[in-house]
Amino acid sequence: MRYAVAILGAAAFVVAPAFGDDQGPKPASSGVESDSKAQSADEQAIRTSAEAFTRAYNAGDAHALAEQFSKNADVIDGDGVRIRGREAIEQALAATFKEEPGDKIALAIDSLRFISPDVALEEGRNTVTPAGGAPVSRRHLVIHIKQDGRWYMDSVREAKDLVVRPHDRLKELEWMLGEWTDEGSDSIVRTKCHWSKDENFLLRDITVQVQGATATSITQRIGWDPLTERFKSWEFDSEGGHSEGLWARAGEKNWVVKHAGVLPDGRTSSATRVIVLETPNRVRWASIDRVVGGEALPEEMSFLMVKIPPAPGTQEGEKAAPSTTPARDKR
Repeated sequence: MRYAVAILGAAAFVVAPAFGDDQGPKPASSGVESDSKAQSADEQAIRTSAEAFTRAYNAGDAHALAEQFSKNADVIDGDGVRIRGREAIEQALAATFKEEPGDKIALAIDSLRFISPDVALEEGRNTVTPAGGAPVSRRHLVIHIKQDGRWYMDSVREAKDLVVRPHDRLKELEWMLGEWTDEGSDSIVRTKCHWSKDENFLLRDITVQVQGATATSITQRIGWDPLTERFKSWEFDSEGGHSEGLWARAGEKNWVVKHAGVLPDGRTSSATRVIVLETPNRVRWASIDRVVGGEALPEEMSFLMVKIPPAPGTQEGEKAAPSTTPARDKR
């Protein structure tokens, strides 16, 4: 039920404003204009309910969400799990919020068609972002029914969405945006991170200065790898070396990156980079398990990157950003 609840968004039950019992007698009419106005009011009511659903979901309110289903509602989620009845739906929602607190949902309605005055068919997409994981997007089909002037979700079917924008996945790494620096006794490492033009990659420029002179520079591109379903990075340095890294979460604010590459002199290299986001403005990372040309390097490299406030009149992400991998370490 973790993602099934995500598809329920637009199906929240609402009172259609133009159809309350206290509105008094309505003039009889069977014209197209009257039907059109009725559908318009109902469509607006259903779409407005999506906002209420989102608020209740993000607040973890299982009871409020369950009340938006008909008494005998039927739900089949993207994993094929079937849940029948309002009470069972509430129990499943409560279990989801207990197991995965902090999940957030975003909803998109692609189409909404009225099969009859009291039945509407919705097609759309929902994206659930766990507190400590990558967003998961699903397609959904919802049948809304109108009972006693209220719209309820009566049937929900969900399927995996094969098209999730890399940009949405990369929001987990938005903290990297901006400019960061690490200043040692004889060297300075600066990194700048910003979105690519299509916003489907994070681009980082890393510069290392030793005694005031630029020693090396590195460009890094970070994206989503649909094959491994993990973040992947590619690095190229000014001397001709290159490497790739596979990212994995190691806690809410920690990342582990397995790197492998080739140095400018042709030797292979590998390392494990451990990234710890101590605060929104402080990132500590270390390079461990370093191997060059088949030989292990005993020393560990560690850096503390501090975020530089953006210049007045600029926005974070237009040009700059974090460092998760100081340029000093190409292994």
